[in-house]
Amino acid sequence: MEQSNAAGKPIRCKAAVSKAPGQPLEIEEVEVAPPRAHEVRLKIICTSLCHTDITFWRMKDFPGMFPSILGHEAVGVVESVGDHVPEQEVAVGDTVVPVFLAQCGECPDCLSPRSNICSALPYRPGGMPRDGTTRFSLAATGEPVHGFLCVSSFAEYTVVDVAHVVKLPAAAGPEPALPPEMACLLSCGVATGVGAAWKVAAVESGSTVAVFGLGAVGLAVAQGSKMRGANRIIGVDLNPDKFEIGKKLGVTDFVNPNDIGDKNVSEVIKEMTGGAGADYCFECIGSVSVMAEAFKSSRMGWGKTVVLGVDGSAAPISVSSLDIMRGRSVVGSLFGGIKPKDDIPVLAHKYLDKARTPPTPPLHLSWSWTTSSRTRWDSTTSTARSTCSRRGSASAASSGWTAPTRWGTAALDAAAVARARQLEEDPATVPHQYITVTDKEEEAESCRRYRIALVRPSHLLDRASQKLWLPVTSECATATMEQSAAAKPIRCRGMPPCASISPAPLYDEQRGPVDCRAAAVSKAPGQPLEMEEVEVAPPREHEVRVKIICTSLCHTDVTFWRMKDFPSMYPSILGHEAVGVVESVGHHVQEVAVGDTVVPVFLAQCGGCDDCLSARSNICSAVAYRPGGMPRDGTTRFSLAATGEPVHSFLSVSSFAEYTVVDVAHVVKLGPLLPPEKACLLSCGVTTGVGAAWKVAAVEPGSTVAVFGLGTVGLAVAQGAKMRGAKRIIGVDLNQEKFDIGIRHLIAALAPAYSKRLGVTDFVNPNETGDKTVSEVITEMTGGGADHCFECIGSVSVMAEAFQSSRKGWGKTIILGTAAGAAPVSISSSDIKRGRSVTGALLGGIKPKDDIPVLAQNYLNKELQLDEFITHQMGFDEINRAFDLLEQGKCLRCIIWMDGAKETGGVGA
Repeated sequence: MEQSNAAGKPIRCKAAVSKAPGQPLEIEEVEVAPPRAHEVRLKIICTSLCHTDITFWRMKDFPGMFPSILGHEAVGVVESVGDHVPEQEVAVGDTVVPVFLAQCGECPDCLSPRSNICSALPYRPGGMPRDGTTRFSLAATGEPVHGFLCVSSFAEYTVVDVAHVVKLPAAAGPEPALPPEMACLLSCGVATGVGAAWKVAAVESGSTVAVFGLGAVGLAVAQGSKMRGANRIIGVDLNPDKFEIGKKLGVTDFVNPNDIGDKNVSEVIKEMTGGAGADYCFECIGSVSVMAEAFKSSRMGWGKTVVLGVDGSAAPISVSSLDIMRGRSVVGSLFGGIKPKDDIPVLAHKYLDKARTPPTPPLHLSWSWTTSSRTRWDSTTSTARSTCSRRGSASAASSGWTAPTRWGTAALDAAAVARARQLEEDPATVPHQYITVTDKEEEAESCRRYRIALVRPSHLLDRASQKLWLPVTSECATATMEQSAAAKPIRCRGMPPCASISPAPLYDEQRGPVDCRAAAVSKAPGQPLEMEEVEVAPPREHEVRVKIICTSLCHTDVTFWRMKDFPSMYPSILGHEAVGVVESVGHHVQEVAVGDTVVPVFLAQCGGCDDCLSARSNICSAVAYRPGGMPRDGTTRFSLAATGEPVHSFLSVSSFAEYTVVDVAHVVKLGPLLPPEKACLLSCGVTTGVGAAWKVAAVEPGSTVAVFGLGTVGLAVAQGAKMRGAKRIIGVDLNQEKFDIGIRHLIAALAPAYSKRLGVTDFVNPNETGDKTVSEVITEMTGGGADHCFECIGSVSVMAEAFQSSRKGWGKTIILGTAAGAAPVSISSSDIKRGRSVTGALLGGIKPKDDIPVLAQNYLNKELQLDEFITHQMGFDEINRAFDLLEQGKCLRCIIWMDGAKETGGVGA
């Protein structure tokens, strides 16, 4: 089609002009300038009203601008084009949808599958994207009229940048073209909702979804979630009529906040989901209070909250930092993560194909690049399936497991292992149900869902192979080993000088009370620990009593030691980084035996709950994380020997005692080759940092990482990021000596060598950035922000600054530091929608029993550095000195030997 006679000339037409906040639009005659270079002029066929139009229409301040022409959902026909508009992109006569988000196709964001926010033509509320001017003016006066979201569809004609238009599929033979009223919906609301379920959340089959706000976006989320195979979709809305509409699009349950009495919506959703919460929560309203409630409604361990609503005030979202650390995440997106030119045609074809719901069993909606650099949304099933059978060969085999030498996902040859491990016996004679578990989470869950049973192996398996045989139900037999010592308490008393112990694991086989050294008891917030004689009760069911070889001090110990209120309790025995030897075991303990070297870990792994069986979570739901008390009954196994007064335990470990009692779900068995002082480090800090780079962030090769706080966790993050292939690692710390080159007696001078050796390439001292914030400095250094930001301090203000330092489009902030009192962290609702995300993790996403042995082997293979973290070694009676060193920033890890210092003083003393 040739250009119209008006090509290259202004066109006069009618437009609905907004002249004041919240006032009715006025129909005015406007003049629409001809398109400039890279622009097209469209004749609008039809447009629709989106809630975002109303949000901006109400604004009294910028970005609300008056007079303006609102509207951004539309479909139209190209009337004329400017220079440099490729004919293959669009031509006169093409039917197109104008979109508020650009896709130039050439910038790093457009070329990356991680972002849909074009960095060459950034999102802006008003003005043309390349020069910020307008193409509208009032015909009567010539007064400029502001454009809106690069579209302005409330006019008969509009001018749009070519990067903001998407050509729709034309009619082909008997196939009808997409009706304009349907095409119009794909330019914002519906595409946003469906895209959020598809692209941002990647909703998994069988999951539970909660949708806050059943408007166009929310209902589209429901439809997208249903197409992805969600099992349950809970709609939340004040309008009860929305439920009937929602049912047609996949909503299965409905919550009206006005009908739940004095309960919060999050409480109701948790009750509906058996106390867990929804796997995915979508906020589709634009209210920060609803955003916070959606976050609280998400599941601990892997719950994801997706923010889609536009809050006109850009007010911050306030969420609990502790809840973030328990595996929840917050992410947002513009346009539901949709790349306009790639994905809108896919959605158009889905409508034309009438394929809005998949057959049974649910199929996954996936996309793949084609030669034309466009996206296909194919309904596909996984080609890999668990090998589940009731009969097989009884022979054992060591094949089938490939341990990772670097930080990738462990690979399993499931078929080979399953063939070798299955037994030729009647499954009815086996008291346990077992399933094969591969590194593919969906395969494990599908086995569980269909209750496929496997017989258990009759021979012992190594830990790697045990991943293939996880009990669905547990009915443990009584331990066969001698239980005499388990029936008697142990007293820790006296403080005689002791010689250094041998690095080889030793244990006392005496069956009865054992005279041993004192426990370091915390009796008041911030006060020095006191050496006391304590009585350590025998282990109960599912428990082991461990003789501690050595322990180390973590900053989390200091955080809780300072607390005046719950969860700190006094008197208590702190400590949670340690290594020891099993002295005795309680009933139903088969995983470890007397004499085994173990590391006690504050996070459990039972191996049978939904969380332990899922690759998405490392927070055991059967043996829950708790700050004090034994995990199964909340009681303590410690008491003061002199008075019998109970002494509270700490993080299910309490390693600041020569003996401790730990639940078997909290101990990890290690081989004898790893030196105890190195094994000790794997029970918390180093594992948390390395794991966060490996498991939580999944740092990509060539990426940029910012680490806030260069303590043990921060330096371990740097090492993990380096091992993952990060190109640039920026350390942020107030202590300049943590990066300067030099050797002194104190760790303040030793850390620079460590930080560089562990991967840090750049350093930012907040005291030396002048009037700039750290986020401004990092944004300048990186040309847009870091790909991954790790907060390793435990300060909510630093958490917020780390978030601001992350890159728009795909920047991820990982919270690892423990903030006192579970203080809330504030996140900009506007920035979260620009593709940034916030998540956290306990123990860096590590599953203790599965992953700590892998880290131990990596150290033995010289792939993981541990020696650099040990800066001081001392005897147990010097434990308060360790607190002083850590508070003064003069150490990374102090190894505290129970039977005397292996090497007293700092490294290099």
